Amino acid sequence: SVETALDLGEGVLCLAPTGPDGQTRDDRLFSQHLACPVCGISLPQLEPRSFSFNSPHGACPDCQGLGTQQRVDPLLVVPNPNLTLRQGALAPWSRTRNEHGYYVQLLASAGDAFGFDLDTPWHALPREAREVILHGAGERSFPVAYRNQRGDQRSYESRFEGAVPNLERRYDATESEYVRQEIEKYMSARPCPRCDGTRLRAESAAVTVAG
Repeated sequence: SVETALDLGEGVLCLAPTGPDGQTRDDRLFSQHLACPVCGISLPQLEPRSFSFNSPHGACPDCQGLGTQQRVDPLLVVPNPNLTLRQGALAPWSRTRNEHGYYVQLLASAGDAFGFDLDTPWHALPREAREVILHGAGERSFPVAYRNQRGDQRSYESRFEGAVPNLERRYDATESEYVRQEIEKYMSARPCPRCDGTRLRAESAAVTVAG
């Protein structure tokens, strides 16, 4: 009967135990697969290499088993919190500090929308403003006003990406070794967010022995 049920259920069967009183107890689910029948996550056959971070079968796919990743570090992005945004508090964007520079005009428009200005020292900005500047404002859009090279005033709608996502996106997208090296100045080794530094893939780390 079990073999027949597994054949019909393609490797999964549900057992409905019946007690001495004839009442059916809670159903119990059995499976021949290394898979969760509820969420569908499946595993390959477990073997020693499944638990080695030196093997692609066990290593976290995001950090390749290193346990750390080079990530943009906000402390390196803003090395001197006494500076204002206009003075170049955001070090990666400080090269274009003239009034008509792209990042200056973008920050000025974002400040109008989110309640901060370019002449307040970084450490004195509200925490919410610093969070928006570093990590963006999500899907919310706002008008960006700027002057082109001929001095004409223009505007367009934009979302504010944030300095950290901006650097990470450019780092992942660029094919220029020079650009990568420049952005790496603002990166440091951080625990991998996917494996939390354990170096193992989540499926391997979820295995328990005797509890």
